[in-house]
Amino acid sequence: MAAHAEKPAEPVAALVVDVSGWSVVDYNNAIIEEGLVALRQVDDAVSRGMFTPSPTAMEDIRQDCLRVLTERRDSLARLPPWEGDAGLRDAAVVAFDGALATLDAEVKSLYELLGKEDIRNADVERVEQLFKSLEERSAAIDAQLKTDQEGFAERHGVQVVDSAAAPDRKPLANFEAQGIPPEGRTLSSNVFMNLTVSYTNGVMFRANRIVEAVGLCFTIDPNVDAQLLVDESRRSQMRIEKVQGELQAMDANWQGESSLMDGALALATAGLKVTGMLETWGGLWLKKTRTKEEVDRINEVGGQLNGEMDVGTRAFQQGEAAWRQRWHIDDYNAFVLSHQQ
Repeated sequence: MAAHAEKPAEPVAALVVDVSGWSVVDYNNAIIEEGLVALRQVDDAVSRGMFTPSPTAMEDIRQDCLRVLTERRDSLARLPPWEGDAGLRDAAVVAFDGALATLDAEVKSLYELLGKEDIRNADVERVEQLFKSLEERSAAIDAQLKTDQEGFAERHGVQVVDSAAAPDRKPLANFEAQGIPPEGRTLSSNVFMNLTVSYTNGVMFRANRIVEAVGLCFTIDPNVDAQLLVDESRRSQMRIEKVQGELQAMDANWQGESSLMDGALALATAGLKVTGMLETWGGLWLKKTRTKEEVDRINEVGGQLNGEMDVGTRAFQQGEAAWRQRWHIDDYNAFVLSHQQ
């Protein structure tokens, strides 16, 4: 909140008291601007976290913000009172203390949720609560700063100009797409999509592990090392079972949409079936002499392998396509990329 001096009824001495030549208006405006910096820094830290790829990077942002705010807070605290009146300066210091507390509480908790390996639907409500708390704390700091400024202005004969109060900041671009966020959610679309991408990544990471486990078995030629095929097929089955358990431990849907999870579980089922077939196939190849039935079985299993895996792959691809369309994943990725440049 800026201020200007009221026109005096009769000539008075200029309101300049320190060696730098500040007037009471300069003093008022400088301190209020510093107080608003505290609020801007917290807002900026939250906004930057929305486009940050890792928990480590988010924590780096938070620590940097803590450092900057602490330095500015300590510098402000060293400013001398105005004609013995430290009320406005101390109020701005309190604003910085509130911002620092916010970084250590709400912002830290928010970053921890955004950086979770497996996000859950219940976490959306927790994030909404944190943003509500952030807004309430920021509003309380701003209101108190305004009250203290009004008291300072009254004591020293300056007039507050509310129109200059808003911090000078560039509005954060907000992703826009139909159904984002879903009805009933109070989060901004940027925050909601950040959480959606986190859930997406958790499922996709595990789907890729299934594909890798099966693909490794397909690289082994039973004519060359049938025993290795048997052993690796068994290990791959255990890997896929582990991944399947991890998927089942996640929320089965995200805000009611289950297409991606359904596809990943279908892929896991196919992967287990195929690796089981590969183990059987390798066992038949191990035999030095085979009956006609066993030879026929080798040919039969060999012919079915790709087809069985294709069933799971198609189910996953269809689920992924539906998922990306529902949540506008490709559009959001392009949006993020354009705002990182």
